[in-house]
Amino acid sequence: MERQIIAREIARYFYLHLQGELEKPSQYIDPIRFDGKSPRQINEELIRRLLEEFPDIRQAPPAPFNFIAKWNQLNQVGVKYKTFSFEAYNIIFLERILRLKYWENPYSRQRCHDKIFEIYGKYDYHAREWSPATFLKFENNMREVLREIVYSIEGINSEKGWKILFAESNEYQLAVNEFFEKLLHDAYDESEKLLENILPVNVAQQLKKTGKADPVYVGSATVLFADFVGFTQISSTMSPSDLIEQLDCRFSLFDQIIDKYGLEKIKTIGDAYMCAGGVTLPQPDHAVMATRAALEMRDAIKNAAFNQCLPGNMEWNERIGLHTGPLVAGVIGKKKFSYDVWGDTVNTASRMESASDPGRVNISRATYDLVKEYFECEPRGKLEVKGKGLVEMYFVNGLKVG
Repeated sequence: MERQIIAREIARYFYLHLQGELEKPSQYIDPIRFDGKSPRQINEELIRRLLEEFPDIRQAPPAPFNFIAKWNQLNQVGVKYKTFSFEAYNIIFLERILRLKYWENPYSRQRCHDKIFEIYGKYDYHAREWSPATFLKFENNMREVLREIVYSIEGINSEKGWKILFAESNEYQLAVNEFFEKLLHDAYDESEKLLENILPVNVAQQLKKTGKADPVYVGSATVLFADFVGFTQISSTMSPSDLIEQLDCRFSLFDQIIDKYGLEKIKTIGDAYMCAGGVTLPQPDHAVMATRAALEMRDAIKNAAFNQCLPGNMEWNERIGLHTGPLVAGVIGKKKFSYDVWGDTVNTASRMESASDPGRVNISRATYDLVKEYFECEPRGKLEVKGKGLVEMYFVNGLKVG
C-alpha cells in the first residue's frame, strides 16, 4: 500500500510540473522538438495518462514546490539540460511512477525498462557531452528531491517509504547502466566489423592482440587487377553521384565473386580493382581460384544490365590481368590502416591488366603453367611490356569442357 501512496504523491508533484510547462510561452512549447512532437503535445499526453491513473490529484491541493525546478537547481554538472532531456525524462518519469504503483506487476517493470531504452536510444550521444556519469548524477540529485517528498507524506513510515523509493531509483540506474553498456558493446562490435572490413580477418586479429601486424613473405600468390576501358570518357558524361553509384554496383559485384573463391580484396584505386589469392591464408589452388573469379567477373559485367542507363550506348568493358609469384604483404600506417602487397609480382600483374583487351582475361606464363589443365587458353606470344621487356601472355577464354 505504501508504494501506491508514494506513487500518488509523486504524481501530484509531477502534475504540477506538467501544468507549469503548459503555461510557458508558445514559442517554447509549440515547435516540434522531440520524436516528431512538440513539448505541448507530449505534456498534454502525459497529463492525460497521469489523470487516468491518479484521478484524485486534480482535486488535491497544489504541491508545495515544483520538484523538477528544484532538481534542475541541483544539477550543476557542467552539461546544459537540453530540450531533449526535458521531454525524454518526462516520458520516462511517468513510466517510473507507474512502475512504482504497479511494482508487483512484471509487465509494468519491463515496460519502464523498455521505455528507458527506447527514449534514450533516440538521442545522439556522439554529438553531445553526455555520459553514464551525467545521467547517474542527475538521478542522485533526483533522489534528494524525492526524499524530501517522501518524508513529507502523512500516514506512512518515512524510512520504509524511502527504502521503497530507493529501490525504484536503483532500478532506473541499473537500466541506464545497461543501456550505456549496450551502447559500448554495440560500438565495440561495430569497430570489430569495421576493422575486419578494412583488414583480412587474421591480420585484424593479430593487430588487436599485439597492436601490430608483422609483414609476411608469401612464396606464391596470384594477384588480379581489373579496370574499366574508357573510364575517363564515361566519367565525363555522368554526375559524381551517378558515377560513384555505378562503380559501387560493379565493385560490390566483384566483392561477392572474390569472396566465393576465397580471394582477398586488397584495394580499389579510381576504377581499378585489386585482389589476390593465397596471401592471407594457405590456398594451394590460388591461381585456379583467381582465374575462375576473373572469368566470372568478366561475364558478370557482360551479362548485367548495368550499361542500359549510360548515355550514347557507352559500355563498361573491363580488362583483367593476373600474374603468379612471390610477394610481401602487410599493414602500413598508424592512424588509417591499409593492408597492401608489394613486389615484382604485383607490378607484373598490373602490366598483364594493361596489356589485356576489353572484355578479356590476360594471364602471364607463370599463371598459365598453373591453370592450363583447367582452362581454354589462347597464346598471345611474347609482347613488349613497359619496364619488363618481352613477356609471354595468354588470354583465358573459359573453363575446359569435359
